[in-house]
Amino acid sequence: MSLVKTDALQGKTTAKTVTVTVGATATQALEAGLCKAWIHFDGTSGTPITRDSINMSAISDLGTGDYRVNFVANFDNGYYASSGTGANTQYFFAVDQAVDPTTSNFTMRFTYAPSTTSDNDIDNVSTIHIGELA
Repeated sequence: MSLVKTDALQGKTTAKTVTVTVGATATQALEAGLCKAWIHFDGTSGTPITRDSINMSAISDLGTGDYRVNFVANFDNGYYASSGTGANTQYFFAVDQAVDPTTSNFTMRFTYAPSTTSDNDIDNVSTIHIGELA
């Protein structure tokens, strides 16, 4: 087995053209499959407390169970993929229906699963965001 050690990878043709083989023959652009932003925070303290993150500059409390995270490096467009969890499996993550994702921030809400009519401030919130950076 070979071992490759490097501090940087760059495509031969253009910077974003590094491909990897996935499975027997399929290839995928390496950059496209990487997580571009994530955050873990406590949303129960009035002002959300970031515990750790990558590519996040700030988090705002927009109301009970509603949060907005701002990215350091913007996405190319608002069509990136996002997912999240919070507290335990009884809470689910949803994109805020009233606010479309933008290139610079993402608005989310957490709702209690047995009763989807009530948003809740919760602890141990984690979200990830995957897409093309600008």
